[in-house]
Amino acid sequence: MDLIARLILRLATLFHMPVERSDLRPVRVPARNSRHRSAPPR
Repeated sequence: MDLIARLILRLATLFHMPVERSDLRPVRVPARNSRHRSAPPR
């Protein structure tokens, strides 16, 4: 039970962060970030 609770808490925290950011910005944020990183290859 301790392991399950820990996994759930970890998943909730990991999902909570992106969920809150997704509310402010659509899922196009990660796509733009990926392109921005690919832009400066030097």
